[in-house]
Amino acid sequence: MSDGGAYSNDALEIRDKLRIEIENGNRFVSFPMGKQGLTKEDFAVFKTAVEAHEHAYKCTTNRESYAVRSINTVEKGMDRLLHDKERLWLVNMQKEIKQLLDIVEHMQQKKVAESGQEIKSNDQQLSR
Repeated sequence: MSDGGAYSNDALEIRDKLRIEIENGNRFVSFPMGKQGLTKEDFAVFKTAVEAHEHAYKCTTNRESYAVRSINTVEKGMDRLLHDKERLWLVNMQKEIKQLLDIVEHMQQKKVAESGQEIKSNDQQLSR
């Protein structure tokens, strides 16, 4: 799927959920575009394309857009992902890199907060 990506363990769950939804009469999904690490919770299911587009419109913000696809299209994308080992490896590497970047960002924020406390402490000592 070019509109987002799912990791291997999630792709199987997403595909299984969508198969159940087809049996329940749903035919379309709305989900965040461009998001890496999609999970089954990211997919809202609908019986009609109109309902799916209404959901996508309501959820779209200036920071996040939603896509609408048929369940069959997404299900095929999950099948391709599960069978394409090279792509699967790349997607899983993206997940690991994102996790590392999140850790680095958290550490940087913590360091900035600690530096701010040190400056405040030094200012208080100077004002005495």
